[in-house]
Amino acid sequence: MKSAVKFILTRGAVLYLALFGASLLIVDYKVIRERVIIRTLNHNMPGGFTHLIRLGEREPNTAADKEMFEQYERYYEKVVQFLPQLADAHGFLGISYYYLGKEKKAIASLEKAAVLNPYFFWFPYNLGVIYYKKGDHEKAVKYFEMARKKNPEMAMLIITKSIEYQRALTGVVNLGEIILPRLKAGYSECHRLLILSYLALKDYGKAIALANEAVSIGLNSQEMFYYYAGVASYHLEDYQKSIYFLQQAIEIDPDYAEAYYFLSLNLKAAGKDEMAAQVLAKAVTLQQQGHEKKPKEEEAYLRAI
Repeated sequence: MKSAVKFILTRGAVLYLALFGASLLIVDYKVIRERVIIRTLNHNMPGGFTHLIRLGEREPNTAADKEMFEQYERYYEKVVQFLPQLADAHGFLGISYYYLGKEKKAIASLEKAAVLNPYFFWFPYNLGVIYYKKGDHEKAVKYFEMARKKNPEMAMLIITKSIEYQRALTGVVNLGEIILPRLKAGYSECHRLLILSYLALKDYGKAIALANEAVSIGLNSQEMFYYYAGVASYHLEDYQKSIYFLQQAIEIDPDYAEAYYFLSLNLKAAGKDEMAAQVLAKAVTLQQQGHEKKPKEEEAYLRAI
């Protein structure tokens, strides 16, 4: 009996020691893996994130630094390798791929990011920009509509809580003063590009509805949205409404050459030829003075924030 008990105790002790040793190996493996991840990420850390954060500021050659985007590519590829569920890293990687000319990879990464975090504004917005620049207005509409419906407060919360955003924004002071204006500008751009996509698809009713929405919620560049509503109304041959919208645009920006041009078209359609000629002359003069806004309609940038 004693020998049996001794055998059981000895066997139990050996089993306990074996399990304890195995647990140490597991803990050691986790610690080693974490150290490897940290060492690898630190080794691939870009020289800075300013270039990425400042995308979309419309400064010359803002997105032309290939070397920086290659650094971002290497870094974020490592991040998603070790942390595949990190949506922000997939989003940053998608932006990096795009500016390195790897469009298919960019779309795949941004789509992955949008699936991992379906509440964030910038992922569908950037997908919309890619398709807009490709001339695929139907897909652009799909993603811009998704982005438009995202809660801006949620976007703000995600940015302030995100590990990768915090790393990218290290050293930035007055963070709230930067994020909020950039978000508002992003929603304004989203409406602008969505309206232009609807105009390209000749869905003038939706273009007018979105322009009115942009005005009502106080987005940036109110005169631009009045102008787009005027253009859409003109194409629907609702000349009275078009004239109203265009006059609103001109009241905000008296040098809006395109608004004067479409106003002249409305006046001509209404049989007011002499007044139409005078307004057209004003549009031409403004255009010659460099007040034409048309080239800016082609501007569309992927943005990180």
